[in-house]
Amino acid sequence: MKSTPLAMLRAVALCLTCSALAGLLISAAISIHYRKILPTFPVLAEFRMTPRNITGVIVFLTEGEERQLNHVEVVSAATLLAGLALSVLYMERRSTLCPDPVGNDHRYGALQS
Repeated sequence: MKSTPLAMLRAVALCLTCSALAGLLISAAISIHYRKILPTFPVLAEFRMTPRNITGVIVFLTEGEERQLNHVEVVSAATLLAGLALSVLYMERRSTLCPDPVGNDHRYGALQS
């Protein structure tokens, strides 16, 4: 099966976007889990001194937990932006390479006369 560059671009954009959305869902699940189990006051014996506001509740995390959660959020957001940028690029290339046979110009939302 021979794949065209346009099909490859679409597949990469879809994979990046879906994996980023999954990462953001995982990040939200971790945050909600942290909100339920972590203390709302600093615990010096466990080194829980880093405050984090999770849906209006201040919880205290260790530096490692904070770093891990920030890492997941930042990587997911960057992957989502890359996937969306590739999706826009795919849509632009598709509209130039595969014009509408009826004559509609979908880039501008108007019919060509």
